[in-house]
Amino acid sequence: MTTEGMPDPDPQLSTITATSPVLADGLSTSDIVVRIVDKYNRPIEGAKIKITASGEGARLMQPDSLTSSNGQLTARLSATSPGKKVLSASILPKNIFIERTCTVIFELGNPRISIVSGQSQQGTVGQKCPQPLVVLLKNGDNLFVGQYVRFIVESGGGNFDGQ
Repeated sequence: MTTEGMPDPDPQLSTITATSPVLADGLSTSDIVVRIVDKYNRPIEGAKIKITASGEGARLMQPDSLTSSNGQLTARLSATSPGKKVLSASILPKNIFIERTCTVIFELGNPRISIVSGQSQQGTVGQKCPQPLVVLLKNGDNLFVGQYVRFIVESGGGNFDGQ
């Protein structure tokens, strides 16, 4: 038993898990569950947990509470940048680290297309239109760079040669 009257947590049996993949839009979240158990795999109630998240754009929303009667604490993670975010957890006040970490993958998802220039132009047959066709592909704050975009002439009998 610890001096706080709580069984010693087992850092090998205790776990951290999270849902993945998640959109990197700053709004969608991964659900994180930390479960603290003793060496007999019994849940430990009342443990104070600190969760950390590494990776660009990671935002952790952790309640200031203790583990429940089933030994669990829940939190959420969102991100504004795509990529891997690694989660770890420690048990306070002794800073006992849970040996397993957890990885959440944040993806760009489907972009929204915004027209920048070149819409609704008219021109002479065989001549280039005066403005280039330019679109912006974006999901939240994330730009999609170097992606393939297909332009289609919907009326007027023209064509697009990609130049």
